[in-house]
Amino acid sequence: MITSNKTFSRLTLLAATAITALSLQAGAAQALQKNVLFVIDSSNSMWGQVDGTPKIDIAKQALIDLVKKMPTETKMGLVAYGHRFNHKLNDCGDMELVSGIGSVNNETIKDSLAVIKPNGQTPIANTLMEIGNWLQPNLEDDNTVVLVSDGLESCDGDPCAAAKSLNKAGIATSIHVVGFDLTNDQRSGIQCIAENGNGQYFDAKDNDGLVKAFERVREVVETKPIKVAEAKVEPMMASDAVYFEDNFDGDALAPHWKIDKENDESYIVEDGKLTVLFGDAGNPTNTYKTTQNIFRLDQKIPKGDWTMTMRVLFSAQTHKEWLRMGLTKDEDNSLLTSLQMHTYNYNRTQIIARADKLVKGVNTEFATKLAEYSDDNVTARTDKISASTGSALLRLTKQGRNYISAVKLEAAEGSGDKAPNTNWVELQKLTSLKLPGDAFSFLFGHEASGYVPKNGEGLVEVDWIKIEKN
Repeated sequence: MITSNKTFSRLTLLAATAITALSLQAGAAQALQKNVLFVIDSSNSMWGQVDGTPKIDIAKQALIDLVKKMPTETKMGLVAYGHRFNHKLNDCGDMELVSGIGSVNNETIKDSLAVIKPNGQTPIANTLMEIGNWLQPNLEDDNTVVLVSDGLESCDGDPCAAAKSLNKAGIATSIHVVGFDLTNDQRSGIQCIAENGNGQYFDAKDNDGLVKAFERVREVVETKPIKVAEAKVEPMMASDAVYFEDNFDGDALAPHWKIDKENDESYIVEDGKLTVLFGDAGNPTNTYKTTQNIFRLDQKIPKGDWTMTMRVLFSAQTHKEWLRMGLTKDEDNSLLTSLQMHTYNYNRTQIIARADKLVKGVNTEFATKLAEYSDDNVTARTDKISASTGSALLRLTKQGRNYISAVKLEAAEGSGDKAPNTNWVELQKLTSLKLPGDAFSFLFGHEASGYVPKNGEGLVEVDWIKIEKN
């Protein structure tokens, strides 16, 4: 229950209270598990030939031979990029964890490689960032990444910066690079991945060169000093400490809110709620770039884990409403939890929960349907939604480098058997090595839909927002 202060919008900033007791992780220091994640370039250029043999075939056979020689106690995995979509599609999200850590060995490597056929682009930076997600179950291990590539980044990413982030975060302790059939200019453009990843660069011009390079990789991995897990002393923090709280009481927006792209005719604070009107001119207005009134909290994001929760009241006026909250930085960088109205066809409206991460304009998203309402008459469909629900909780939780979005619909008064599922629905976690935004934020807009051609306006009321340190 959130209390009110009727003289002004209640704003509470509390320092997290540390419990004086310290916990010492028990047990003697132990040697860390050694893991190696092989990343094989499967872009279209790997069909190129060296001495009459496709480079992909040379790389596959050399990797099979390398796996046979690796120590049995070393766990291995396999990643490929550029192998699923034609290069003409310019798909920069074409990367896959073909086999997770521990799944690659002398008996399985051929089957793992069999599915890989060169096809697409070379999204090295995006692949390294995704490796940060894929290695989450292995954060307590000593992880080495070995990248084999015959070319440079082709998706406008910065693989050298990605390698630095991956290593600095402790996810990959070493990132080695094997450059296969590279020109001098290409070589100078890819060596920085190894340099920034605390690894080594190995050059290979042909089959023999690749075999020798892989042998050097094996030697480096085998002779790598065994890291030892040290006992850690960690303070136990008080849980559920309220860092920020706003109930929107009074008749003015608290000064800690700064508004980007402000239109002061489209929002008002009254009756204990922030009411926001957002228009629809037929074009999508659901992003930082396209909407107005991005509300950004002018307070530092606290260190450690936290949970941001917002309660909203809404109605299906255009059947295209999109309500979003989380972290934003600018038009190209954000991580948001969303409740979306989506008109599936001319007689069906869905309410969808979404999780979206935007990094340098590249979007990663997950979505799941919360409820669905059908009727050929859009007015009748609106009435069905109003009889079922009209409020919801949106939540974003930070746990280490993971961000978990969740949405909970609330039943309308008297909804009875028309009520939606009112349980919290969590989406697949998103991972970010760096903080994906510089301010807690919320924004509202519309999606584009050919099934609802009328222009209109949406209206949402923000009941309260709370941020808690976990």
